[in-house]
Amino acid sequence: MGQNLHALLVTESDRAAHLSAFPEFLRTGRGDAVGKSLELTGRCKDGHRIVIELSMSALSIGGEWHAVGIVRDITERKRIDQALYNSEEKFRQIAEHIKEVFWMTNPMGTETLYVSAAYEQIWNRSCASLYADPMDWLNAIHADDRERAHEVFMRQMQGESIDSEYRIHTPDGQVKWIRDRAFPIRSDTGELIRIAGIADEITERKQYETILIQARDDAASANDAKTRFLANMSHEIRTPMNGVIGMNALLLETDLTVEQRRYVEMGQSSGRTLLALINDILDMSKIEAGKIALEIREFSVRETVEEVVQLLRVQSDAKNIHLVSQVSPGIPEWLLGDAYRLRQVLANLIANAIKFTDRGEVSVNVELSASCDAIASVRFSVKDTGIGISEETIAALFSPFAQADVSTTRRYGGSGLGLAISKQLVEMMGGVIGVKSCVGTGSTFSFTASFGQISFDRLVPVAQHASISTGEMVRPGNEPVIRGNGESVLVAEDNATNREVIFAQLSKLGYAAVVVTNGMEAVEAMQRQRFDLALMDCQMPVMDGYEAAHRIRLLDRRRIPIIALTASAMPSDRERCLREGMDDYLAKPVELPHLAKVLAKWILKRDADISNAEVPRCSARSTRALFNSESMLGRLMGDRELAAEIILGFLANAPDQLTQLCARIDEADASGARLQAHALKGAAATVGAETLQAIVAEIEAEAAKSRLERGPDLLIRAVDEFDRFKRSVEEEGWVSANLGKTEFQETSAH
Repeated sequence: MGQNLHALLVTESDRAAHLSAFPEFLRTGRGDAVGKSLELTGRCKDGHRIVIELSMSALSIGGEWHAVGIVRDITERKRIDQALYNSEEKFRQIAEHIKEVFWMTNPMGTETLYVSAAYEQIWNRSCASLYADPMDWLNAIHADDRERAHEVFMRQMQGESIDSEYRIHTPDGQVKWIRDRAFPIRSDTGELIRIAGIADEITERKQYETILIQARDDAASANDAKTRFLANMSHEIRTPMNGVIGMNALLLETDLTVEQRRYVEMGQSSGRTLLALINDILDMSKIEAGKIALEIREFSVRETVEEVVQLLRVQSDAKNIHLVSQVSPGIPEWLLGDAYRLRQVLANLIANAIKFTDRGEVSVNVELSASCDAIASVRFSVKDTGIGISEETIAALFSPFAQADVSTTRRYGGSGLGLAISKQLVEMMGGVIGVKSCVGTGSTFSFTASFGQISFDRLVPVAQHASISTGEMVRPGNEPVIRGNGESVLVAEDNATNREVIFAQLSKLGYAAVVVTNGMEAVEAMQRQRFDLALMDCQMPVMDGYEAAHRIRLLDRRRIPIIALTASAMPSDRERCLREGMDDYLAKPVELPHLAKVLAKWILKRDADISNAEVPRCSARSTRALFNSESMLGRLMGDRELAAEIILGFLANAPDQLTQLCARIDEADASGARLQAHALKGAAATVGAETLQAIVAEIEAEAAKSRLERGPDLLIRAVDEFDRFKRSVEEEGWVSANLGKTEFQETSAH
């Protein structure tokens, strides 16, 4: 009190500002300073500085003017203002110098709050035009993109974080691609207060995309052309190969001298080598085109390894090489996977090891590398004492047509495709393949593969016998050749050599063959004579096999089985055959056992269907379809005692499997139903319950498509077929009839 206000001010400049602002006011109580405020720097009693706002007004007391003042501490407000200014300045510097356009509008999009200078560079329009008309950017959009861009903009104004791409026209005639991204800005209460976004030019990227798409399409076209070429070449090569291999096979069935037999066997071996090369090339092409899919079936790793080893033991014995295999006890007895492709990889590695080994041994080792509830990872290794591979050539070893040494091509033969195919197949099975080698001392090829695990209690007792498989895993060369009984077969084939081969094969198998040279003659023959089955070449003059099959279907109400005979070997060929009305597919060259199997499958199936329709539940043919004891005994080498044990196990386990399948269907669990049906189907196939197998296969197929509407009806049929199968094996004396009813059979009647 009683001191001058200057004592509160810090600097002389503040004091001067204070004095110059109020001279008139201090003298008369009037002047420019009346009602004004000053911002000054003040000093507190403890010495620290603050920013103050000084406001004064005039007050007259007894005719003398006095000043009334208010001093406010605005230090914090000034700090916030400065921070805000600094922040806005930083934002402005960033926004003005980035190449993207930063924009901001009110929630309705009717006012442009901010747009960065890059707008003028990209749009070639002024920022002022956008401030004046917030929709001015829309007028620049290409007419074909404008409606879509406007729809996206309206969604952005509703608060959606959404991107859009569109083209614009600039005033100088350029067409540019724009990518526009928007995001909402909301208050603490969630209210939408503004829309911000970033737009940038992507013309160059779009041009690259166009180039890449064109390159991809060109590559796909080239790959398709290559696939078609390989398919055509396969067809052209397989046609004469059918004659060579077929005639040699028939010749080997005749009386030959030792020398003649040796010559024929050498020719047959060469033919099969050529066929293997063709198959390798097609496999590589199919893998590259993504047209190979793995089949998932239950199989035994031990059996698979043993099959391959036994198959190649002839080659190893011929070179006096010791071939051994060892499968770890830790490997589950049954796994889910593609046994055929696993055999293909193993056969390739073991055959290579034998080929490149002159003395010593080849050993195959299999062990479990990892396991969880659902997946088992298995490691396979093939070790030899052969020529070895140098370090510099290992890197390219798994590339198509690669050889460890060019000189090995002449000495050992081979196309170099086997390892490339094996690598692709291993990767499809979720594994990796590699090699360790030393020149002169040998090599070790190893790979891993992942397989699904099966709980042991879900398997039929057949799994306890190492020599039996629940899948279609018959050892090559041991299949019984099923012969016909004079059934008539129509053959349509335009190649004279192939006609002679197929006629001789059918005669040898006990079928009566009628041979024609084109599809038109096949249709005419069908009109004149009744046949049990037709073998139809696909590519013939006058009328091809597809058209002939279509016309036969229109004529034949009995639906005669039509089997395609073709030298084409691509998956699409099989699909087309089935799509055109054919029932099955035989690729040339046609092997006698395979032909016998396909003929028996379709002729017996057709006879069973006719018998079931005419005399349900009592025909001898119907019983054979219900329980094919001959087929089962054939797989068990005639061991009736073992067959009876397996049937007993099936009768004990099948009710529980049916119950589980019923539960999966009730719960609409398509995946579980498929797996359960798949397991039951394999068990039914093992015991020869063919009709039950077919019904459960329908359930599996429906579940695979996530369709279970027919599940309850099919399940009822499956239960009925199981009861019929049980009665059949009891009546034929395979098991005792006093087994008693299971709980499932009691409840299933409801």
